[in-house]
Amino acid sequence: MIKHFNPKWYFKDTLTDIDQQQIDNWFADLYKDAEGFGIPKDWQKLCRVTSTDRKSDGNPIWEDYLKLLKPYQDKFLSEIETYWDAELICDNVWVNRYTQGDFQEVHNHCHPDYNIAMVYFHKCNGSQFHFFDSSWTEYRSSGLDYIMNVVGEEIVQLEIEQGDIIMFPTNYPHFVSPNMNEELRITFAGNFKLQRKHMTIRELTT
Repeated sequence: MIKHFNPKWYFKDTLTDIDQQQIDNWFADLYKDAEGFGIPKDWQKLCRVTSTDRKSDGNPIWEDYLKLLKPYQDKFLSEIETYWDAELICDNVWVNRYTQGDFQEVHNHCHPDYNIAMVYFHKCNGSQFHFFDSSWTEYRSSGLDYIMNVVGEEIVQLEIEQGDIIMFPTNYPHFVSPNMNEELRITFAGNFKLQRKHMTIRELTT
């Protein structure tokens, strides 16, 4: 019997229409203004997308945005299996603005300060988000995929609709294919630390 190991996973949910509209009310002026966006210095030259984030612009509306996301993050926490009570601590969140032709190269979000990545698809026309399995390239080079009918894919395109939110481990390589439409593609991304929940003395003694 063929056994598979090292399973990969991601969490997916959809924001309510009311929450999507609230985010648009908060951020529409921001993402429509190209002057407020730029390419971060630490992003590769192969990336063609502009971004603005919570840490650099200091806009207090980001805190309201994080509060709005909490029910979806709580659902994520309720569906994963942890050994103890866990919590998600935000490191940073940002907006990606894709004009026609813009894309993001294969990358990951690996960093010692966070381990869960999040993407909210605010304005999009179908899914252009893909996970990339670099080990599959090595597997193909052996020639086994031409001989054996074993389930596996180098690129997995997610079935994403406008309003969807996904969360996944930061070590997963992923990329975004070019925006082929004239309409702006807007996504909100973020990095979070999934960690054991810090308990107060009262919580520990009750």
